[in-house]
Amino acid sequence: MKLKNVSRVAIVTDEDTANKLLSHGWKLLKVTTSASTDDRYLEHSAFQDSNPCLVLGATKEIADHYPESEARKRIYD
Repeated sequence: MKLKNVSRVAIVTDEDTANKLLSHGWKLLKVTTSASTDDRYLEHSAFQDSNPCLVLGATKEIADHYPESEARKRIYD
């Protein structure tokens, strides 16, 4: 997909949401990590956290048909 065709971008950190979007026509644009450091308790060492981050894109038609909010819905049995 060319970037000029991307109308909506979704940044997700869980595979389930990413897989739902991909199965409905969204395209994977980038795989990266989201990292943070918390040094409030530096005397015990800094807390470092990193998570996978998936960037997906969709054309307007695909995003209107299956929006990111639909993929994030939880269904409980």
